[in-house]
Amino acid sequence: MGQQDYIKQILAQYGLSNACPDITLIEPGADYHPNSPGILSTLLTPAEKTTYCEMISLLMYCATMTHPDIASAVSTLSQFLEVLQTTHMKTVKHVFCYLLGMKTLKLVLGGNMTVARFSDADWVFQHHRHSISGFAHFVSLRTVLWSAKKQPIITLLSTESKYVALTHAVKDILWIHKLLKEFIFLHNLSLLTVLYCDNQGAIHFFICQTITSGNVKLIYILTKIMTADIFMKSLICVKFEKFRDDPNIM
Repeated sequence: MGQQDYIKQILAQYGLSNACPDITLIEPGADYHPNSPGILSTLLTPAEKTTYCEMISLLMYCATMTHPDIASAVSTLSQFLEVLQTTHMKTVKHVFCYLLGMKTLKLVLGGNMTVARFSDADWVFQHHRHSISGFAHFVSLRTVLWSAKKQPIITLLSTESKYVALTHAVKDILWIHKLLKEFIFLHNLSLLTVLYCDNQGAIHFFICQTITSGNVKLIYILTKIMTADIFMKSLICVKFEKFRDDPNIM
């Protein structure tokens, strides 16, 4: 599944068809809050604001459908729609240039029926102090569901932020179990989901009844190989490319 024609269309819409393709997204550690150092102070005109919002909506559709690799960047840039400055417009165009170079990437479906999920959260990384939950859900070793979303509460500990992410992860897992069981040929198939988390504290305090019910098997995984990192924050080029080019993701 791919959106090559769609990407070509939106690039042409904003005159970026012949732009220089880029292999990275937003700068690691960059803070796009209006008062942050390095943000250009010039405000966008009303017409430019409208264009920016349109560009974000087009990118959001792409991130939702076939390009999980841009989900984190789109989530970040969509938080500043009220106070937009030239840096924001420059950055959103940068994401378009990234898509120009990656427009042929596709999601691949099929394979043996296994279910797994990576769940994570970044703590105190954002200016607004809300953690960002990120997850990738795999069926048959292929990505079918993913998200980069701000948590509704401000957590006080890293363990707490990851616990919140795990809670929402299990809700989705149970929903997917019910969906898959609607298919007759999967009715008698065991759908135990392996849920990966990189925080031992969150694992110890997790929802015991969900674990003991046999729906989920929770396993610790090292942070450096936590696939969900790509959905939470801007990563250094080497790590971003590692997760983006993982055959289990795209």
